[in-house]
Amino acid sequence: MEVKGYKEQTISSESNTFNQLLKYCESKKINNYNLNVGMDFLEKHYHLSTHKIPRYRCRRLRSIYLLEWYSNGKDITKMTIPRDYITTPKEFIDIINNYKEYLILNNYSEKTINHKIHSLNLLFEYALNNKITICQNISKELIYNFLDDIKDKYAENTIYAMKYHIKNFYDYLYNLDNKFMSGKSIFPRILKCDREKLPSYYTKDEIKEVLSNVDTNTKIGKRDYAVLLIAITYGLRNSDIVNLTFKNIDWIHNKIVIIQYKTKEKLELILTEQVKLSLIDYIKNARPKIDSDKLFLRFRFPYEYNGNKSLYKSFEKYLVNSNIEIGDRKKGLHSLRHSCATNLLANNVQLPVISSILGHKSIETTKKYISIEKEQLKKISLEVPDYE
Repeated sequence: MEVKGYKEQTISSESNTFNQLLKYCESKKINNYNLNVGMDFLEKHYHLSTHKIPRYRCRRLRSIYLLEWYSNGKDITKMTIPRDYITTPKEFIDIINNYKEYLILNNYSEKTINHKIHSLNLLFEYALNNKITICQNISKELIYNFLDDIKDKYAENTIYAMKYHIKNFYDYLYNLDNKFMSGKSIFPRILKCDREKLPSYYTKDEIKEVLSNVDTNTKIGKRDYAVLLIAITYGLRNSDIVNLTFKNIDWIHNKIVIIQYKTKEKLELILTEQVKLSLIDYIKNARPKIDSDKLFLRFRFPYEYNGNKSLYKSFEKYLVNSNIEIGDRKKGLHSLRHSCATNLLANNVQLPVISSILGHKSIETTKKYISIEKEQLKKISLEVPDYE
């Protein structure tokens, strides 16, 4: 932790937890440490219910996971604990561990596995609250009640995904042993609401107004200006901007070449002169002088961004300081992806070209990002006839 640059106060806090953990292991005569030992320690020493730990106590959980990450050779500077971190209750830990192994063997990404397990952990927590500690005793009615209970806490699309996570899990169990109910018997058909919201987007003039609020005389301004230009010009996802490295920039042939984080598909873009100059200015005059292949960095330790949503508010802070009437439009960086598509359409760029720029496999996917301008609607509108 000292080598990684952690502050003395942080190290002292972690050391206190580690010392208590050592005493706990000695008192229990535990010689082989693992994550389950750490979770039992939190529950018995700090009296924390480890399947749901409140945010203000997450530092204890972080100490345990620091050891877990370190023992597995992971970079502890990138480790974060979510606000309401929910772990698998010990009553269901074995069945979940087996399911994780199954998902890994079937090449699911770590992010997808975490989403699936999180949904199941919420269900198991609900089951425990109803005094059910065995997976076989979870009924269809309890699952329906669980989803009904959380419908006001989560977005409709999130509930839709949770249904599939639960369905897939029970199909997995049914294929292992038909004493379990199948996912198909729980959800014979999962309906998704087809209501589509028009995506938030900003016009060229509004984007220019936002860019004018970026102070490129400062280091942060130089970085943010380069980030915004990339998002505006190419409509890159936040995850792809955060993960940009020096190897992705082909300075000689004026190209940006990446493997998209979400789709794992290759994407090749023309490096425009404006983007190129902004990157050079940031790299030469602002970027921290540290040994990292990541292009965009923070200006304090830890320098590399944690996760793929770290630049999400890069657009918002300049947007709110502008004279633009935001209304109910979204203010995150992703709205610039919508704006890129919409403004390209307004310039009569064909859908296949827009689709290739955004890195979509299907034009149908691209259509979801595009809102039709009022002027275009007017061209195809019909007069409303008069009625007596």
